Amino acid sequence: MGDAKRKYNAFVIRFKKGLKRKFHSVAELMAKGFTDNEYVSVFREIYFDDWKQIEEYHKYYKQKDEELLVFLKKKKIPNPQPRYGFGEPEKFVLQSSYFLLVNTRKKHDANEIISEPEREKLKKELLEASQRKHDKKLRVQNERNITIQEVEPDYLDKLEQIIFNSSDLIKRLNAVKEISKYKNEKTIQMLYAVLSKEKDYFIRQMAFRSLQRFGQVVFLDKKGIGKKTKTNRLEMKLGEFKEDLGKKPDDVLREINEDTIQNFKTFDIFLSHSSKDLPQIINLVRELNKEDLVVYVDWISDREDLKRTDINSNTAEVIKHRMNSSSSLIYAFSSNSVKSEWIYWEVGFFDALLKGICLFDLDNNQFQDIPIFMKAYPVLIHQDNNFIVQFNDSKIKLTEWLQIKN
Repeated sequence: MGDAKRKYNAFVIRFKKGLKRKFHSVAELMAKGFTDNEYVSVFREIYFDDWKQIEEYHKYYKQKDEELLVFLKKKKIPNPQPRYGFGEPEKFVLQSSYFLLVNTRKKHDANEIISEPEREKLKKELLEASQRKHDKKLRVQNERNITIQEVEPDYLDKLEQIIFNSSDLIKRLNAVKEISKYKNEKTIQMLYAVLSKEKDYFIRQMAFRSLQRFGQVVFLDKKGIGKKTKTNRLEMKLGEFKEDLGKKPDDVLREINEDTIQNFKTFDIFLSHSSKDLPQIINLVRELNKEDLVVYVDWISDREDLKRTDINSNTAEVIKHRMNSSSSLIYAFSSNSVKSEWIYWEVGFFDALLKGICLFDLDNNQFQDIPIFMKAYPVLIHQDNNFIVQFNDSKIKLTEWLQIKN
């Protein structure tokens, strides 16, 4: 048995052990004469997150087996066999619960079974507990994923070239960190490729953490012993792994002046807003992403590099560069943003660039207290899952308006 197969077997044992209590809980809910399908159906209903995890593991290992078989056939290995064979979700649940179900049916034959009212009460409690756990998990994921946009930026190909062709470790690290801000099929495949091809352990950890945040099935081998000079060069330079590389506005501006990846980042929208409107801004960005629009928000796109605690004169220079790299500006008007000095500076700078500007009523208060000069700009409306730019009596889709302005 190879090392990969041993690790897989150990993982499956741990995974099944983590589900053992849940399998027992579902077995208690079964009525006398229950079928396998009924057991699986109730497990899926109550432990829907675990069911989804099983589906994802099946998909992941099925793909790994398919890739392995293609490789073995190319090598003309006789009678090639899959390595993992992680079963279909229904099959996995039933195989993992085989002896439990046999014993449960024996108890039922001996009339050792809880009453129907007790089963209904227990099921309700399990459903409520599962939902609470799901809601908590969702809150944590949303907090962790605040910097992720589900859209594909135009400059991914350039980042890919750096990641897989550059000999500069820092450039490769920065490029991997940049693609981790965008969740889509291409970035997911690129991050998996980094895990399989990249030698430096620091960069591999960055890809691993990113895939975890994306909700992907991912594993990271332990750091190689006795290979420090070959695989841990960045760790020797930067210290123990950390996602925040400690950059400040001065560092970002230096990178801009040195013609690094900072110079080919582009954005469809520069979102001028107040950070006090964080929940609404996150929702707005996600809705804009559904239109395939890449949005610049400082605490999303430059969350670690432009911290509010590190503001200095170079912060403004970086923001200028980001505005120059953006096609249009949306002013998210609210009772908070109307008090911001930064916003009027951003709108004025953008206006001087002769680029498109529109207003979005974040509070739905009909733009009360907005300065009169701002009313010269068109208004952005979100209705029926569409963004519409309205100016006087004319209306146009946001995506079409952006094409005209560019």
